[in-house]
Amino acid sequence: MAGTFFRGRALPYWRTLTLILALFFGGANVDAAEDSRVIVLGFDGIDSDLVEMWMQDGSLPNMQRLREQGSYAPLESANPPQSPVSWSSFATGTNPGKHSVFGFIRRNNTQSGPLPDIGLAKIVNKPTQDVIGYGPESKILYAAIAGGVLLILGFAVGKLLKRGALVFPIGVGLILAVAGAGGVYWICDQLPSELPVGEQVRIGDSFWKIAAENGVETIGLQLPMEFPVEDIPNARITAGLGVPDVQGSPGTWYLFTDGQFMIRAQEETSTAGYEVKVTEQEDGSLTVDLQGPTNYVVAERVAAIRKLEENDELTWKEREKLENERFDLSKTQTTSAPLTLRPDWSGRKMGIELQGKKQSLGVGEWSDWFRVTFVINRMIEVEAITRFALTSMSEDKHFTLFMPPINMSPENPPKTISISSPEGFGQELASQGLYHTLGWACMTNPLKDELIDEETFVQNMGYLFEERARLITAALEKKDWRLLVGVFGSTDRMAHMMYRLYLPQTEEEKELADTMSPFMGVTYRDSIKWMYQKMDAFVGEVMAKHLSDDTTLMVVSDHGFSPFRRGVNLNTWLAQNGFIRSKIGEVTPDADIPSLFPAQSFFMTVDWENTRAYSMGLGKIFLNLQGREAYGSVPLAEKRAVEEEIIAKLLELRDDDGSPVVRRVFRGDEIYNGPFAKENAPDLLLGFHDNYRVSWTTTLGDFGETVLEDNDQKWSGGHPSVDPQLVTGVLFSTRPLSQVSDGQVFHNIMDIAPSVLKILGIQIPAEMDGSAFF
Repeated sequence: MAGTFFRGRALPYWRTLTLILALFFGGANVDAAEDSRVIVLGFDGIDSDLVEMWMQDGSLPNMQRLREQGSYAPLESANPPQSPVSWSSFATGTNPGKHSVFGFIRRNNTQSGPLPDIGLAKIVNKPTQDVIGYGPESKILYAAIAGGVLLILGFAVGKLLKRGALVFPIGVGLILAVAGAGGVYWICDQLPSELPVGEQVRIGDSFWKIAAENGVETIGLQLPMEFPVEDIPNARITAGLGVPDVQGSPGTWYLFTDGQFMIRAQEETSTAGYEVKVTEQEDGSLTVDLQGPTNYVVAERVAAIRKLEENDELTWKEREKLENERFDLSKTQTTSAPLTLRPDWSGRKMGIELQGKKQSLGVGEWSDWFRVTFVINRMIEVEAITRFALTSMSEDKHFTLFMPPINMSPENPPKTISISSPEGFGQELASQGLYHTLGWACMTNPLKDELIDEETFVQNMGYLFEERARLITAALEKKDWRLLVGVFGSTDRMAHMMYRLYLPQTEEEKELADTMSPFMGVTYRDSIKWMYQKMDAFVGEVMAKHLSDDTTLMVVSDHGFSPFRRGVNLNTWLAQNGFIRSKIGEVTPDADIPSLFPAQSFFMTVDWENTRAYSMGLGKIFLNLQGREAYGSVPLAEKRAVEEEIIAKLLELRDDDGSPVVRRVFRGDEIYNGPFAKENAPDLLLGFHDNYRVSWTTTLGDFGETVLEDNDQKWSGGHPSVDPQLVTGVLFSTRPLSQVSDGQVFHNIMDIAPSVLKILGIQIPAEMDGSAFF
């Protein structure tokens, strides 16, 4: 009663006690309250220079208003400034040495030498027994238990029905026992011995997990590096960057065509694509099978047969029988679903039929969502969703139909692969409209490989932005949260692909840059600005409808952008400067480097005994250290001397016109700290000048013909190996920022996590490297 009586004039006793404890222990901000709210909107790749320029010319009125009414500052990215690294630091408030994420590509230091591995979360197989508690190896035990329980139950029921008799209840019990045991045995037998599960790469608790565990009702939508999603009390979460497609890949897309069958393997590791010829039927329709996930039951049997075939004592008949069985099984090792296309050549329309749904598309149109089910066996099905875009069609019966990666269904994802939590949250969101679950949902690589055009791409970008805005708006309107975090990815992907048109150089680029986009209503030159304006409009809507005195809004980006005009082949440079040797021949100034180090050989021809350093990933150099690498040649005592030699020579690297290429070189042991810094971090990390970026060739450990090469691809905006000072992100807030120096506010993306916790009145963990900026 006392608390009610003094409402508005005195703090209730429990709030007073909280404040005293906070002041005494230093754990909470005196401004924090148990009813305070925080909205964090993340926009991947928003660049501070572009934002400031477009705020000044009036193109971003809402961002300018947020700056004037609250605060704004450029935000320093993680190092390297790559999305997986920066968003992991954003989530945990720690440096990569603690959260273990150092980039899209990580080095797998095997016994045979270094190999590239994906740096995002991935799908791995684990024993079925460990995943769901039962499996084929326990089928006899569980069948026996089920039979015993049903025998007793059946006997009891039979006794109740016929008192004094024994034959009837025994008979009932036996029938139930046999049926139940057989059913349980069959169910367990349908399962493989291993099931796919998601494996998290990022280490450490996110600020949304810490908030939820402290009683803060939390919503997180499309959160990067949050796959697989933990089941956290008080939290409703969907994962973003890192979620694979239904095939378990980072994103496999298809182009269906009447042309010659061809497979296109991507140089970049984020997605891969296939061009597939369809089959024409007698009625004029076209058919093709959509490829789904691996049938793990069949794959397991195929592997068992291969093991049997290793037996040298097999007769030729036994061997032939095994080979035939393996051949028959291999046809169903990958699940599939039939897709039927019905072309209207004169009308330039394509009818699409997939598992009961039909839709007709004109050229340049995207379809609605199609649901598709892939059957593993009578016990297991995998539900998925996909869309189509008709990219070309002519009366002479030529066409191309683009299909993005097949997404796991948000309504009913695989039970062992957690893309949202709690159970049913994805279905709740999908009730307002299906949405992408794939972490990298933007079609960057199909445009990079020129299998779709710019208009198809910007349509995809616009759809994805509106989809994300719809999900976040619906969550905001419910008001059943105190912390809401939502992240957009299309802002980053647009800049990756359209930077060449924002700053065109060739006549072809200038002509396309000045072409009007029917979808955007602006020229392609203004596509990045158009995306920034969509961000501005959404932020303005949030400010108008969802802010109050107790709500703090933050708008954050993980890094900025730089033009990518020249690629740097680091391994070629290392070879030419004597740091890498070849088993095949001597590296001379006029040597054909690719012939000494064949493409995709993964360093197989490297003479490790005489090699001191190598490069893998985006701007990383590793020393061939003794005791760490499989064939290490550099003693630990010489590590610093080798590093200094490499740094000195890299800083001297000049382009043909005399321009410096490398702005700064960072030592891993100086910028990282934590349990993962020693083994996983690169020894040297390059920060290039504007216009330069590590080449695609170097990313997987390959060698180019020359050290520097033109980047004539449509992927023309970069940041991953650029000096972090040149690609700063943004930080807007409705609260004033602290730590001002000469009118400039300096903050790092690691500061977001402790700042949110401070506003919510939650103790900031000691392991966080960031500092609260309020």
